[in-house]
Amino acid sequence: MDRVRAAAAGRANGLCPAPGQWPWASVLVLLAALACGGGPPTPTPLIELPRDHGYHEAPVEWWYFSGHLSAADDREYSFHFAGFNFTGVGVLVPPGMTARVLHLSVASPEEGPLLKESRGDVGRGEAPAQGFRVAIADWSMSGHGEEFRLTAQGPGDGFDLRLQPVKDVVFHDGDGLLDMGPGGETYYYTYPRLRVDGQVTAGGVTQDVSGQAWMDHQWGEMVAASIGWDWFSFQLAGNEEAMVFSLWEQETREPVRGGGTFVGSDGDVTYLDEGDVDISAMGEWTSPRTGVAYPSGWRVRIPPLGLDLEVLPTHPDAEFGASLFNPRSYWEGQVSVQGSRDGDPVSGTGFVELVGYEGGRVPGVPKHRRELTRLGSGAYTYGIQALP
Repeated sequence: MDRVRAAAAGRANGLCPAPGQWPWASVLVLLAALACGGGPPTPTPLIELPRDHGYHEAPVEWWYFSGHLSAADDREYSFHFAGFNFTGVGVLVPPGMTARVLHLSVASPEEGPLLKESRGDVGRGEAPAQGFRVAIADWSMSGHGEEFRLTAQGPGDGFDLRLQPVKDVVFHDGDGLLDMGPGGETYYYTYPRLRVDGQVTAGGVTQDVSGQAWMDHQWGEMVAASIGWDWFSFQLAGNEEAMVFSLWEQETREPVRGGGTFVGSDGDVTYLDEGDVDISAMGEWTSPRTGVAYPSGWRVRIPPLGLDLEVLPTHPDAEFGASLFNPRSYWEGQVSVQGSRDGDPVSGTGFVELVGYEGGRVPGVPKHRRELTRLGSGAYTYGIQALP
């Protein structure tokens, strides 16, 4: 954490090298952190674009996309696609190599999850002339700020999508450097609304789709084994967006930090402190596979902005179970948003991510067989299947 803070101070004064040149120490990295952030702004962004769209030699780095799509036949889909790089992980990855992981889910409101899978391999971190690229077999994500491309195929399901920002980039906490207490410090920026066009294949049938998406990029030092979080992204009908979060100690559930960022219809950004956001769960869903109980349905209030929102999952089963490429089970799914702002109705869509709710197996929940499949060229895919 101190190295990230020192590097940030040095960059602000022009004394430090680019992030891709930092002398990060080798560590054992747990795949356990996906997103969070918040706090008061500082005057000067520490992130430099377009350079920082690309790969960094940080212990952990990820590019995250989630979105909402409509097809010509009025079918609707949601997706989340996250690419991770882990460098300098000592005995797990040879020096100079990178562990790469991709997580993918595609769902529909009627059928629930259509595709849910993770893949991983080891190689040298890709550093294209512009932007970034994370690819494993026939899955890939790439982009440079003006356009992003996401492609992924499964057995009869997948997508090929092109994304273009509609709103300007947002640097969380004002300067883009987040202090997450015991969770460490990371750089974090977001494109809160992107236009999406492309194709989705479901059940072997390919259709043209369009819609909107959210993009996060985060990198730095994460110490997340003992913390959990609830993370929310909202895209409201009035061309407004919000990211809010609550970070807590996993063992005691004592709060560590909260806050968020709100983007107005004109692009103005409001940074939210912990006292500005109130998140309360309205229900619970228990996974029949892992026995993990997750909150399900929330009331989110942001009093300084007059926002009072009811947030409901589109489908309760959005768990990404623990695997070889994901030591911690987490819930990541589409939500609907209804509520008010200063008494006027407001609605929208969003995504919620829940990490840290593992509590041991519930009696009666079946064991699972872990299936690891080689894809070729050192790449593997991983799934979990219930045993009878």
